[in-house]
Amino acid sequence: MNEYIVDLMSIDYFSLISAIVIIMGAIIALKELFEKFCGIVGIEFSWIKAKNEMKECQITVKKELADLQDRQDKFEKEHKVNIAKRNEFNGQIIESIKEIKKEIYDLNKSIERREAEKKFEKLRDDIVEFANELAMRETISSELMENIYRKIGAYESLHEEFGFKNNQAPVSIKAIEQKYQEMILSGHITKKEEE
Repeated sequence: MNEYIVDLMSIDYFSLISAIVIIMGAIIALKELFEKFCGIVGIEFSWIKAKNEMKECQITVKKELADLQDRQDKFEKEHKVNIAKRNEFNGQIIESIKEIKKEIYDLNKSIERREAEKKFEKLRDDIVEFANELAMRETISSELMENIYRKIGAYESLHEEFGFKNNQAPVSIKAIEQKYQEMILSGHITKKEEE
């Protein structure tokens, strides 16, 4: 048994492996040469046909995959462009909505101010008219006085809220208060009528 081991140890393994590699390379080269020869001559074995079909299929699949990748890249670029355009368009719409809201708000404030100004002028006219009427009276009902004081309160609230000019009514309001005090002292104020 030792002889066999000694014989195994004396073999040149490097040369053996080199020979095997060279033989395998030669077989592969001969196979390819044989396939080319068969292709030139027109002889087609089933395994050569299957191999050629596999190569054609691989080439077709690679081409289709490359086309799909190109289409996907193009689609992704277009998608990004479309998203950017959509976001820009949405931003423009949001800005337009903000501008419209501001215009509506400003318009509402303007309408509110005009309505308040009309009300303010009406209250001022009522107060001035009442002051003139009160100057000629000897008696007045407490109901009428409560009504005019409500109007004076509304007039003053509008003056404070909107800053309207308050140049005519203050004199009339002062005259009303003085006349009212005089009537209270002289007893010329009648109580509310009972319902």
